[in-house]
Amino acid sequence: MGEAYFLRGWAYFQLVQLYGGVPLRLKSLSAENPETNVPRASVKDSYAQVISDLKAAETKLLPLGHAKVGEAGRVNQGVAKAVLAKAYLTMASGSLTGNLTVRGGTDNGYYTYAKTVVAGLEGLDSKAYYTLARDKAAEVMTSNLYSLTPSWKDLWSIAGRNSKEQMWELQSLAGTAFVNNLSAYFSARSTFGQGAVWTTNNHYSDYEDADKRVLDGVTHNYTTLQGTNIFYPSWQAALYKVVNGVNYNNTGTTGAERAYVIKYSAVADPTVANSDAFFPLVRYADVILIYAEAENEINEASTQAYDALNTIRTRASATPAPTGMNREQFRSFVLAERAREFNLEGIRRFDLMRMGVYLQVMNKISTGQNSISKVRSLKNLLLPLPLNELNSNTAIKGNNPGW
Repeated sequence: MGEAYFLRGWAYFQLVQLYGGVPLRLKSLSAENPETNVPRASVKDSYAQVISDLKAAETKLLPLGHAKVGEAGRVNQGVAKAVLAKAYLTMASGSLTGNLTVRGGTDNGYYTYAKTVVAGLEGLDSKAYYTLARDKAAEVMTSNLYSLTPSWKDLWSIAGRNSKEQMWELQSLAGTAFVNNLSAYFSARSTFGQGAVWTTNNHYSDYEDADKRVLDGVTHNYTTLQGTNIFYPSWQAALYKVVNGVNYNNTGTTGAERAYVIKYSAVADPTVANSDAFFPLVRYADVILIYAEAENEINEASTQAYDALNTIRTRASATPAPTGMNREQFRSFVLAERAREFNLEGIRRFDLMRMGVYLQVMNKISTGQNSISKVRSLKNLLLPLPLNELNSNTAIKGNNPGW
Protein backbone atom coordinates (compact mmCIF):
# COMPACT_ATOMS: atom_id res chain seq x y z
CA MET A 1 0.00 0.00 0.00
CA GLY A 2 2.88 2.33 0.74
CA GLU A 3 4.24 1.80 -2.76
CA ALA A 4 0.81 2.35 -4.28
CA TYR A 5 0.28 5.62 -2.42
CA PHE A 6 3.77 6.76 -3.34
CA LEU A 7 3.44 6.00 -7.05
CA ARG A 8 0.07 7.75 -7.26
CA GLY A 9 1.40 10.78 -5.40
CA TRP A 10 4.53 10.87 -7.54
CA ALA A 11 2.46 10.58 -10.72
CA TYR A 12 0.12 13.42 -9.74
CA PHE A 13 3.18 15.50 -8.81
CA GLN A 14 4.49 15.11 -12.37
CA LEU A 15 1.05 15.77 -13.87
CA VAL A 16 0.30 18.97 -11.97
CA GLN A 17 3.70 20.42 -12.88
CA LEU A 18 3.30 19.56 -16.55
CA TYR A 19 -0.41 20.13 -17.14
CA GLY A 20 -1.70 22.24 -14.24
CA GLY A 21 -4.78 20.99 -12.36
CA VAL A 22 -5.85 17.52 -13.45
CA PRO A 23 -8.85 15.22 -12.83
CA LEU A 24 -8.30 13.41 -9.54
CA ARG A 25 -9.33 9.78 -9.93
CA LEU A 26 -8.96 8.19 -6.51
CA LYS A 27 -11.07 5.08 -7.08
CA SER A 28 -11.02 2.53 -9.87
CA LEU A 29 -13.92 2.50 -12.32
CA SER A 30 -16.46 -0.03 -11.07
CA ALA A 31 -20.16 -0.58 -10.56
CA GLU A 32 -19.87 1.49 -7.37
CA ASN A 33 -17.87 4.22 -9.11
CA PRO A 34 -18.95 4.35 -12.76
CA GLU A 35 -18.37 8.07 -13.45
CA THR A 36 -15.85 8.60 -16.25
CA ASN A 37 -16.38 12.34 -16.60
CA VAL A 38 -14.34 14.05 -13.91
CA PRO A 39 -13.54 17.79 -14.07
CA ARG A 40 -10.06 19.16 -13.57
CA ALA A 41 -9.19 19.92 -9.97
CA SER A 42 -7.52 23.21 -9.15
CA VAL A 43 -3.72 23.37 -8.97
CA LYS A 44 -3.90 23.71 -5.19
CA ASP A 45 -6.26 20.75 -4.84
CA SER A 46 -4.01 18.68 -7.12
CA TYR A 47 -1.02 19.48 -4.90
CA ALA A 48 -3.10 18.68 -1.81
CA GLN A 49 -3.65 15.18 -3.22
CA VAL A 50 0.07 14.83 -3.92
CA ILE A 51 0.87 15.75 -0.31
CA SER A 52 -1.82 13.44 1.05
CA ASP A 53 -0.59 10.45 -0.95
CA LEU A 54 3.08 11.03 -0.13
CA LYS A 55 2.28 11.39 3.57
CA ALA A 56 0.36 8.10 3.47
CA ALA A 57 3.30 6.48 1.68
CA GLU A 58 5.72 7.85 4.25
CA THR A 59 3.86 6.21 7.12
CA LYS A 60 3.40 2.85 5.37
CA LEU A 61 6.76 2.33 3.66
CA LEU A 62 9.69 0.73 5.44
CA PRO A 63 13.04 2.47 5.92
CA LEU A 64 16.12 1.64 3.89
CA GLY A 65 17.89 -1.35 5.43
CA HIS A 66 14.75 -3.03 6.76
CA ALA A 67 14.67 -6.75 6.01
CA LYS A 68 11.35 -6.41 4.17
CA VAL A 69 12.02 -3.17 2.28
CA GLY A 70 12.22 -5.01 -1.05
CA GLU A 71 14.85 -5.37 -3.73
CA ALA A 72 16.92 -2.55 -5.22
CA GLY A 73 14.83 -0.14 -7.26
CA ARG A 74 11.78 -0.18 -5.02
CA VAL A 75 10.80 2.93 -3.12
CA ASN A 76 11.25 3.14 0.62
CA GLN A 77 10.34 5.56 3.38
CA GLY A 78 13.30 7.84 2.71
CA VAL A 79 12.35 8.19 -0.95
CA ALA A 80 8.82 9.20 0.05
CA LYS A 81 10.24 11.82 2.42
CA ALA A 82 12.54 13.16 -0.30
CA VAL A 83 9.75 13.53 -2.86
CA LEU A 84 7.51 15.08 -0.22
CA ALA A 85 10.26 17.65 0.48
CA LYS A 86 10.48 18.31 -3.26
CA ALA A 87 6.71 18.83 -3.51
CA TYR A 88 6.77 21.30 -0.61
CA LEU A 89 9.73 23.10 -2.22
CA THR A 90 7.92 23.32 -5.55
CA MET A 91 4.87 24.89 -3.92
CA ALA A 92 7.01 27.25 -1.86
CA SER A 93 9.15 28.51 -4.74
CA GLY A 94 6.15 28.67 -7.07
CA SER A 95 4.34 31.07 -4.73
CA LEU A 96 7.45 33.09 -3.86
CA THR A 97 7.92 36.66 -5.08
CA GLY A 98 11.24 38.47 -5.53
CA ASN A 99 14.16 38.42 -7.94
CA LEU A 100 16.43 35.79 -9.38
CA THR A 101 19.69 36.14 -11.31
CA VAL A 102 20.35 33.53 -14.00
CA ARG A 103 23.32 33.16 -16.29
CA GLY A 104 22.39 32.94 -19.97
CA GLY A 105 21.46 34.98 -22.98
CA THR A 106 23.48 35.03 -26.18
CA ASP A 107 26.52 36.38 -24.28
CA ASN A 108 26.22 33.96 -21.34
CA GLY A 109 25.93 36.96 -19.04
CA TYR A 110 24.13 37.34 -15.72
CA TYR A 111 20.57 38.68 -15.91
CA THR A 112 18.18 39.46 -13.08
CA TYR A 113 14.49 38.68 -13.49
CA ALA A 114 11.43 39.39 -11.38
CA LYS A 115 9.88 36.06 -10.43
CA THR A 116 6.32 35.42 -11.50
CA VAL A 117 4.03 33.39 -9.26
CA VAL A 118 3.16 30.04 -10.80
CA ALA A 119 -0.47 30.03 -11.90
CA GLY A 120 -2.68 28.37 -9.30
CA LEU A 121 -0.29 28.84 -6.39
CA GLU A 122 -1.22 32.43 -5.65
CA GLY A 123 -1.71 33.28 -2.00
CA LEU A 124 0.19 30.34 -0.51
CA ASP A 125 2.37 31.04 2.51
CA SER A 126 5.71 30.52 0.79
CA LYS A 127 7.77 30.60 3.98
CA ALA A 128 5.53 28.01 5.63
CA TYR A 129 6.01 25.61 2.73
CA TYR A 130 9.75 26.28 2.64
CA THR A 131 9.79 25.33 6.34
CA LEU A 132 7.99 22.08 5.55
CA ALA A 133 10.48 21.37 2.74
CA ARG A 134 13.50 22.09 4.93
CA ASP A 135 12.26 20.01 7.84
CA LYS A 136 11.36 17.04 5.66
CA ALA A 137 14.74 17.17 3.90
CA ALA A 138 16.38 17.36 7.34
CA GLU A 139 14.60 14.15 8.35
CA VAL A 140 16.25 12.35 5.44
CA MET A 141 19.64 13.89 6.23
CA THR A 142 19.58 13.12 9.95
CA SER A 143 18.40 9.54 9.39
CA ASN A 144 22.02 8.73 8.40
CA LEU A 145 20.68 6.18 5.93
CA TYR A 146 21.89 8.06 2.88
CA SER A 147 25.14 9.70 1.85
CA LEU A 148 26.90 11.23 -1.13
CA THR A 149 29.11 8.92 -3.15
CA PRO A 150 32.61 10.25 -2.32
CA SER A 151 33.76 10.14 -5.95
CA TRP A 152 31.44 11.99 -8.34
CA LYS A 153 32.72 9.86 -11.23
CA ASP A 154 32.07 6.60 -9.38
CA LEU A 155 28.48 7.70 -8.82
CA TRP A 156 27.83 7.08 -12.53
CA SER A 157 29.60 3.74 -12.78
CA ILE A 158 27.84 0.39 -12.89
CA ALA A 159 29.04 -0.20 -9.32
CA GLY A 160 27.47 3.13 -8.31
CA ARG A 161 23.94 2.08 -9.17
CA ASN A 162 21.37 1.96 -6.34
CA SER A 163 23.90 3.50 -3.97
CA LYS A 164 23.06 5.47 -0.85
CA GLU A 165 23.04 8.56 -3.06
CA GLN A 166 21.03 7.07 -5.92
CA MET A 167 17.97 6.78 -3.70
CA TRP A 168 15.58 5.82 -6.51
CA GLU A 169 16.61 4.93 -10.04
CA LEU A 170 14.83 3.69 -13.11
CA GLN A 171 16.13 0.14 -13.35
CA SER A 172 17.23 -1.57 -16.54
CA LEU A 173 18.58 -4.99 -17.43
CA ALA A 174 20.70 -5.90 -20.43
CA GLY A 175 19.39 -8.72 -22.58
CA THR A 176 15.74 -8.18 -21.61
CA ALA A 177 12.87 -5.96 -22.72
CA PHE A 178 13.78 -3.55 -19.89
CA VAL A 179 16.34 -1.49 -21.81
CA ASN A 180 16.48 2.04 -23.21
CA ASN A 181 18.28 4.37 -25.64
CA LEU A 182 19.83 6.65 -23.03
CA SER A 183 23.42 5.59 -23.67
CA ALA A 184 23.05 5.86 -27.45
CA TYR A 185 21.60 9.38 -27.28
CA PHE A 186 23.51 10.93 -24.37
CA SER A 187 26.99 9.42 -24.74
CA ALA A 188 29.68 10.68 -27.11
CA ARG A 189 30.35 7.29 -28.65
CA SER A 190 27.01 6.32 -30.13
CA THR A 191 25.72 3.65 -32.47
CA PHE A 192 24.93 6.45 -34.94
CA GLY A 193 28.31 8.15 -34.62
CA GLN A 194 27.83 10.72 -31.87
CA GLY A 195 25.13 11.24 -29.31
CA ALA A 196 22.17 13.52 -29.98
CA VAL A 197 21.91 15.05 -26.48
CA TRP A 198 24.76 17.19 -25.19
CA THR A 199 25.70 20.09 -22.91
CA THR A 200 26.14 23.53 -24.45
CA ASN A 201 29.44 25.41 -24.45
CA ASN A 202 27.84 28.13 -22.33
CA HIS A 203 26.81 25.68 -19.64
CA TYR A 204 30.24 24.01 -19.74
CA SER A 205 31.74 27.44 -19.08
CA ASP A 206 29.70 27.78 -15.89
CA TYR A 207 31.88 25.18 -14.15
CA GLU A 208 35.29 25.81 -12.65
CA ASP A 209 38.11 24.03 -14.51
CA ALA A 210 38.82 21.74 -11.54
CA ASP A 211 35.15 20.84 -11.02
CA LYS A 212 34.88 17.06 -11.31
CA ARG A 213 31.48 17.45 -12.97
CA VAL A 214 33.22 18.67 -16.13
CA LEU A 215 36.75 17.40 -15.54
CA ASP A 216 35.52 13.81 -15.12
CA GLY A 217 31.87 14.20 -16.03
CA VAL A 218 32.31 15.36 -19.64
CA THR A 219 33.89 13.21 -22.34
CA HIS A 220 36.95 15.13 -23.49
CA ASN A 221 38.47 12.47 -25.77
CA TYR A 222 36.63 9.81 -27.68
CA THR A 223 36.68 7.74 -30.82
CA THR A 224 33.41 7.28 -32.66
CA LEU A 225 32.40 3.78 -33.68
CA GLN A 226 33.31 4.91 -37.20
CA GLY A 227 36.89 5.57 -36.07
CA THR A 228 37.05 9.39 -35.82
CA ASN A 229 39.08 10.80 -32.91
CA ILE A 230 37.49 13.92 -31.37
CA PHE A 231 38.41 16.09 -28.40
CA TYR A 232 36.35 18.70 -26.54
CA PRO A 233 36.47 21.63 -26.00
CA SER A 234 38.44 23.30 -28.78
CA TRP A 235 39.69 26.06 -26.47
CA GLN A 236 41.39 23.49 -24.21
CA ALA A 237 43.48 21.91 -26.96
CA ALA A 238 46.61 21.99 -24.81
CA LEU A 239 44.95 19.49 -22.47
CA TYR A 240 43.06 17.24 -24.84
CA LYS A 241 44.46 17.41 -28.40
CA VAL A 242 47.16 14.81 -27.73
CA VAL A 243 46.58 12.26 -24.96
CA ASN A 244 48.85 9.24 -24.39
CA GLY A 245 50.39 9.78 -27.79
CA VAL A 246 47.04 9.69 -29.62
CA ASN A 247 46.02 12.71 -31.73
CA TYR A 248 42.46 13.98 -31.51
CA ASN A 249 40.76 16.62 -33.64
CA ASN A 250 38.24 19.39 -33.09
CA THR A 251 37.27 21.46 -36.08
CA GLY A 252 35.05 23.76 -34.07
CA THR A 253 32.09 22.64 -36.15
CA THR A 254 28.66 21.71 -34.80
CA GLY A 255 29.50 18.02 -34.54
CA ALA A 256 32.77 18.44 -32.66
CA GLU A 257 31.95 21.25 -30.24
CA ARG A 258 29.62 19.35 -27.94
CA ALA A 259 30.02 18.37 -24.31
CA TYR A 260 28.76 14.83 -23.76
CA VAL A 261 28.18 13.72 -20.16
CA ILE A 262 29.24 10.34 -18.80
CA LYS A 263 26.06 9.87 -16.76
CA TYR A 264 24.51 7.25 -19.04
CA SER A 265 27.60 5.75 -20.67
CA ALA A 266 28.39 2.99 -18.13
CA VAL A 267 26.46 0.10 -19.69
CA ALA A 268 27.11 -3.56 -20.38
CA ASP A 269 27.61 -3.00 -24.13
CA PRO A 270 28.03 0.55 -25.49
CA THR A 271 28.01 -0.67 -29.10
CA VAL A 272 24.28 -1.46 -29.13
CA ALA A 273 21.40 1.00 -29.40
CA ASN A 274 19.34 -0.50 -26.56
CA SER A 275 21.28 -0.84 -23.34
CA ASP A 276 20.99 -1.03 -19.57
CA ALA A 277 21.47 2.64 -18.65
CA PHE A 278 19.96 3.57 -15.28
CA PHE A 279 18.15 6.90 -14.88
CA PRO A 280 18.21 8.83 -11.57
CA LEU A 281 14.79 9.76 -10.20
CA VAL A 282 15.76 10.80 -6.66
CA ARG A 283 19.32 11.60 -5.61
CA TYR A 284 20.48 12.41 -2.10
CA ALA A 285 22.31 15.43 -3.57
CA ASP A 286 18.87 16.85 -4.39
CA VAL A 287 17.76 16.46 -0.77
CA ILE A 288 20.82 18.44 0.37
CA LEU A 289 20.18 21.26 -2.11
CA ILE A 290 16.48 21.31 -1.19
CA TYR A 291 17.60 21.90 2.39
CA ALA A 292 20.04 24.65 1.34
CA GLU A 293 17.45 26.49 -0.75
CA ALA A 294 14.71 26.25 1.87
CA GLU A 295 16.94 27.20 4.80
CA ASN A 296 18.06 30.34 2.94
CA GLU A 297 14.47 31.45 2.43
CA ILE A 298 13.75 30.94 6.14
CA ASN A 299 17.04 32.18 7.62
CA GLU A 300 18.84 34.32 5.08
CA ALA A 301 22.15 32.69 3.94
CA SER A 302 22.59 30.95 7.29
CA THR A 303 25.57 28.81 8.22
CA GLN A 304 23.39 25.73 7.82
CA ALA A 305 22.41 26.77 4.28
CA TYR A 306 26.05 27.38 3.36
CA ASP A 307 27.15 24.06 4.87
CA ALA A 308 24.62 22.12 2.81
CA LEU A 309 25.49 23.96 -0.40
CA ASN A 310 29.23 23.51 0.11
CA THR A 311 28.79 19.79 0.79
CA ILE A 312 27.81 19.44 -2.86
CA ARG A 313 30.58 21.73 -4.12
CA THR A 314 33.29 20.09 -2.02
CA ARG A 315 32.44 16.64 -3.37
CA ALA A 316 32.92 18.04 -6.89
CA SER A 317 36.25 19.72 -5.96
CA ALA A 318 34.71 23.13 -6.64
CA THR A 319 35.65 26.09 -4.46
CA PRO A 320 33.28 26.99 -1.60
CA ALA A 321 30.35 29.27 -2.45
CA PRO A 322 31.09 33.00 -2.13
CA THR A 323 30.69 34.25 1.41
CA GLY A 324 28.47 37.16 2.37
CA MET A 325 25.65 36.49 -0.06
CA ASN A 326 22.22 37.88 0.73
CA ARG A 327 19.00 35.91 0.33
CA GLU A 328 18.52 36.74 -3.35
CA GLN A 329 22.14 36.03 -4.24
CA PHE A 330 22.10 32.72 -2.37
CA ARG A 331 18.81 31.77 -4.03
CA SER A 332 20.34 32.44 -7.44
CA PHE A 333 23.53 30.55 -6.61
CA VAL A 334 21.63 27.46 -5.48
CA LEU A 335 19.61 27.46 -8.71
CA ALA A 336 22.86 27.61 -10.69
CA GLU A 337 24.37 24.86 -8.53
CA ARG A 338 21.37 22.68 -9.25
CA ALA A 339 21.99 23.19 -12.98
CA ARG A 340 25.60 22.13 -12.54
CA GLU A 341 24.85 19.12 -10.34
CA PHE A 342 21.80 17.78 -12.21
CA ASN A 343 22.90 18.53 -15.76
CA LEU A 344 20.89 16.38 -18.21
CA GLU A 345 18.93 14.63 -15.45
CA GLY A 346 15.61 16.16 -16.50
CA ILE A 347 15.45 18.73 -13.69
CA ARG A 348 16.38 22.12 -15.15
CA ARG A 349 13.06 22.93 -16.84
CA PHE A 350 11.15 22.04 -13.69
CA ASP A 351 13.45 24.33 -11.69
CA LEU A 352 12.96 27.29 -14.04
CA MET A 353 9.21 26.66 -14.10
CA ARG A 354 8.76 26.49 -10.32
CA MET A 355 10.91 29.60 -9.95
CA GLY A 356 8.67 31.51 -12.37
CA VAL A 357 11.48 32.53 -14.74
CA TYR A 358 11.21 29.91 -17.49
CA LEU A 359 9.95 32.21 -20.24
CA GLN A 360 12.35 35.02 -19.34
CA VAL A 361 15.39 32.75 -19.31
CA MET A 362 14.54 30.90 -22.51
CA ASN A 363 13.68 34.03 -24.48
CA LYS A 364 16.86 35.73 -23.29
CA ILE A 365 18.80 32.92 -24.95
CA SER A 366 16.62 33.32 -28.07
CA THR A 367 18.80 31.19 -30.35
CA GLY A 368 21.14 28.71 -28.73
CA GLN A 369 24.12 26.68 -29.87
CA ASN A 370 23.78 25.07 -33.32
CA SER A 371 21.08 27.67 -34.16
CA ILE A 372 18.51 25.89 -31.98
CA SER A 373 15.59 28.20 -31.19
CA LYS A 374 14.85 28.64 -27.49
CA VAL A 375 11.98 31.10 -27.99
CA ARG A 376 8.96 30.23 -25.83
CA SER A 377 5.50 31.74 -25.31
CA LEU A 378 2.77 31.43 -22.68
CA LYS A 379 1.50 28.22 -24.26
CA ASN A 380 4.81 26.55 -23.39
CA LEU A 381 4.23 26.87 -19.64
CA LEU A 382 1.92 23.85 -19.73
CA LEU A 383 1.69 20.84 -22.03
CA PRO A 384 -1.45 20.34 -24.14
CA LEU A 385 -4.02 17.95 -22.74
CA PRO A 386 -4.06 14.72 -24.79
CA LEU A 387 -6.80 14.60 -27.40
CA ASN A 388 -8.07 11.23 -26.16
CA GLU A 389 -8.51 12.74 -22.69
CA LEU A 390 -10.55 15.62 -24.11
CA ASN A 391 -12.67 13.25 -26.20
CA SER A 392 -13.35 10.76 -23.40
CA ASN A 393 -13.95 13.17 -20.53
CA THR A 394 -16.76 15.61 -21.26
CA ALA A 395 -16.22 17.35 -17.90
CA ILE A 396 -13.09 18.97 -19.36
CA LYS A 397 -14.31 21.93 -21.36
CA GLY A 398 -11.14 23.06 -23.07
CA ASN A 399 -7.41 22.66 -23.48
CA ASN A 400 -4.59 24.52 -21.75
CA PRO A 401 -3.98 28.13 -22.87
CA GLY A 402 -2.67 28.39 -26.40
CA TRP A 403 -3.43 24.80 -27.38
